[in-house]
Amino acid sequence: MTDALIWPEPTATLSRIGQVAGVGRAAVANWRRLSPDFPQPVGGTDTSPEFAPADAELWLHQHGKIAHYEPGTPTEPAILTLPDGTAVVLVDPKLRRQDGLVRLDGFATRNAWVPLERAVFHRVQVPGLPDVAVTSASADISNNGPSRHITLLWREDNEHTLTDS
Repeated sequence: MTDALIWPEPTATLSRIGQVAGVGRAAVANWRRLSPDFPQPVGGTDTSPEFAPADAELWLHQHGKIAHYEPGTPTEPAILTLPDGTAVVLVDPKLRRQDGLVRLDGFATRNAWVPLERAVFHRVQVPGLPDVAVTSASADISNNGPSRHITLLWREDNEHTLTDS
């Protein structure tokens, strides 16, 4: 694997690897300490090492630490519509379902606004999938240069398929 599919950053920190795997930085630090085949740092410091994203992604897949993307995960943008009509465009969206949870990751402009707690979306449009309304989701937003990485997480029972496409 030469190119990382999940994130476009040039390096991956322990925190970022944790975001991708859906765990905290401490869990990734433990994996690193306990797994002799964990990727070697390519930069950073002893306390904040940085890894090659492709190596980190390969390790996560090999060790079952990352959910599989749904078939046909789109490369076209996803559109999130808030109740007030505000639309947020997510570039390079990735949708995963695992254990009754739905996770949608993508990149938005730095000034994109998404509520962090109990986010409600009037419509979530992911190319190739039915439009849904989400009654309650949590959001994690991290700045990444000129863009923001947004991770939305909701329970499947908080998702309702819309019939008026």
